[in-house]
Amino acid sequence: MLRTTLAGIRARFARLVLSSIAIAIVVGVAFVSGTMVLADALQATMRDEFARSARGVDAVVESMVYGPLDLAAVRAVDGVAVAELRQTVPVPVIGAQGRADEADLVGLAADPVLRPQEITQGTVPSAGQIAVSEQTARDRGIAVGSELVLLGRDSVPVRFAVSGIYDSGTMERPGSAQVLLPDITPFLDPATPAYDAQIVVRSSGVDQATLAERLRAALGDNIHVSGGAAYTDELLARHGGTDDIALAMTLFAVVALIVAAMVVMNTFTILIAQRTRELGLLRSIGAERKQIFRSVLLESAVVGVFASVLGLAAGIGLAAALQSVLASSPVRLPVGMPVVAAAFAVGLGVTLVAALVPARRATRVSPMEVLRTQVDSREEVARTGRARAVVAIVLASIAALLAVVALTQSSGPKFAMTLAIGTGLVLLAAVVTAGPLLVGPVIRALGRPFSGMPAALAVGNATRNPRRTAATMAALLVGVSVVTMLTVIATSVKETRDSELENQFPADYEVRSAVSDRQLPTSLLYQIATTPGVEVAGGETRLPLQVGEGGESRRLDMAAVTPGSLGTLIRPEVVRGSLDSLGNNGIVLTEDATRWLHADVGSELTASVDKVSMTLRVIAVIKPAGGADSFTDRALWPGDGVDTIAVKTAAGADGRALLGAATQNVPTAKVVSFADVRAEFTAQVDQLLAFVWAMIGLAVLTALFGIANTMTLSVIERTWESALLRALGFTRAQLRRVLVVESSLIALTGAVLGTVVGGAAAVLLVLAVSQDDDLRMVVSVPFGQLAALFVAVGIAGVLAAVLPARRAARASIVAGMSE
Repeated sequence: MLRTTLAGIRARFARLVLSSIAIAIVVGVAFVSGTMVLADALQATMRDEFARSARGVDAVVESMVYGPLDLAAVRAVDGVAVAELRQTVPVPVIGAQGRADEADLVGLAADPVLRPQEITQGTVPSAGQIAVSEQTARDRGIAVGSELVLLGRDSVPVRFAVSGIYDSGTMERPGSAQVLLPDITPFLDPATPAYDAQIVVRSSGVDQATLAERLRAALGDNIHVSGGAAYTDELLARHGGTDDIALAMTLFAVVALIVAAMVVMNTFTILIAQRTRELGLLRSIGAERKQIFRSVLLESAVVGVFASVLGLAAGIGLAAALQSVLASSPVRLPVGMPVVAAAFAVGLGVTLVAALVPARRATRVSPMEVLRTQVDSREEVARTGRARAVVAIVLASIAALLAVVALTQSSGPKFAMTLAIGTGLVLLAAVVTAGPLLVGPVIRALGRPFSGMPAALAVGNATRNPRRTAATMAALLVGVSVVTMLTVIATSVKETRDSELENQFPADYEVRSAVSDRQLPTSLLYQIATTPGVEVAGGETRLPLQVGEGGESRRLDMAAVTPGSLGTLIRPEVVRGSLDSLGNNGIVLTEDATRWLHADVGSELTASVDKVSMTLRVIAVIKPAGGADSFTDRALWPGDGVDTIAVKTAAGADGRALLGAATQNVPTAKVVSFADVRAEFTAQVDQLLAFVWAMIGLAVLTALFGIANTMTLSVIERTWESALLRALGFTRAQLRRVLVVESSLIALTGAVLGTVVGGAAAVLLVLAVSQDDDLRMVVSVPFGQLAALFVAVGIAGVLAAVLPARRAARASIVAGMSE
């Protein structure tokens, strides 16, 4: 029996591996192996970069609270040879047209051993000189010998000569700039503790553990001390960015594997149906059921091994491509035994599991089947039973119940989202189960626009075996469901964001500082407000507001605004009270803030910012707006600066030109239109959605190749039928048209059902999450994108039938009739 099986594999090798060559299991294995290689590569890259930060360091001292570090106290500890303050501060860099951009200013350690930077061109900067990172040099076209202008704390330009270009040893933010100076003191704000500051220590000879213990004992409880050897691992733990990428890739791999398993199962089911007489002959000459079972599993194992090899190679290529997109340099491909083992475990495992049902079906073939002339097995073309309908109805009922609970629950948006996703999965299972019941009506409805005998035959071919058709389009149904759901959700998020910006922030422009720790001068607000063509301008400053006294106090994020701008330039939804009396020591609170403070309209609260304290009266309660917990009059608080200036211009005025002229003498001022803000957010969502379409698109492509696979096997199965049609007068073009229309109808059926399931799940999720007043969303269905998806699926359905149709049309009539 083994020799017979191997001989059959050799004879049918192309047909057996058709599903894997058609990117079925290959895609799933590629995702799994590619995810593992990518995660290992990014982890290795991050480890190397963070190890650079720990090079030559025996201890690292960091503050556990937002405050300064005592460098003198560290240097006084026994065992400390050298201690250097590592500090990064934002600084304005003058760019094109004299406008300022933000750069990260890094201090150069006096001790060369404690420098993580490596000069790759030029020399280490000295007084009056500056060095720039390699990415900064590339992005801004800076070379050694160029001049770079920074703005000091007093906004006076300070000019430096670029002495060198260095490898920073860390991954810089895309589009960011990093510069290196020997002395960064002139650019520090004495009143503001440095963010992300640390002290690196070189030992005088004591071991790292002893040095760390001495530092902890001398510096107190609010200080965290790490040994130099452990510091790299701590940095890796803090920057677990690879986990999100690996999780997303794993989710895509799961979808791809489900689709691949469906394609493989359908392929083997058709192959078993076509080999009914062969299996009956084997049974008639003594083959046992378990031998037939093992024979089919061996064939599936061949497919699994072949697919695993291709998938592993594709996964390595995918990891390399993604590293190039992520600008990870150099590209790493750490392919170890765990990756290889996972690839073969997934590829071989999924293929064997997918072949179990067809293998069991093969064991039921009777020896009498050798006497039959019917090509299709009777079980394949049998009428769908009542059990399937009952199971589908039960699943649909469960989905309906979960939907009702999701729309009526009050446990929060996370629980609602979980219920909505669960509903979508159960509904998808119900539709897949009921597939044989649904494909007939849907295909007949989709086939009505087609006319002529070829179209009628195509509809008949697609509906005469509903189980096979349902199995063929099920994989496509899953892929289209996921694509549709994510597309509808993303479009709803964009529409919600646009609606919120338009309703709550009707200003035309916003002037903000290009540097995060530099405020705009208040004089600029007055200058813009009095500029002809400006209807109204209002300033806003974000401050931490401490409300209450003693142990009952609570910290709120406060927006201190120009009183006239609240209700005009900022229009939160008012629940109770009025916004009119903000300037009379009033405070506006969100609903959450009133619950935290046990306050309401008319309540008086003791509030303070730094050392300034006063009594404020609650004048209104609002829905959340702009991320602030409260609004007050900015005139109540000290400080001569604003974070942002919102501007509403007169109709017909060129706002950008007006504001450009008004901000000409403030180089850190950046003019942004709210249309730009909406476009930027839309672009981010569209970019993420494009990535999702690309990833899930591979699974959809797998499903479409599965349709092509089915059509090819059907051509082989219907050789006698095709020859008879040709003998009765059918032309080659008409025969090709039959297969093209049939393939398109199967693909469009999967797209229709997938769109319904995915769209319903997405709408339910948006409505369920919107039950929370703070997360109300607008349902937006992108009919244009979904129409494009239908067109793409229809075209792909046509392409899937091209090769099978050519094969059917070229077949000899005499040879076909002889079969």
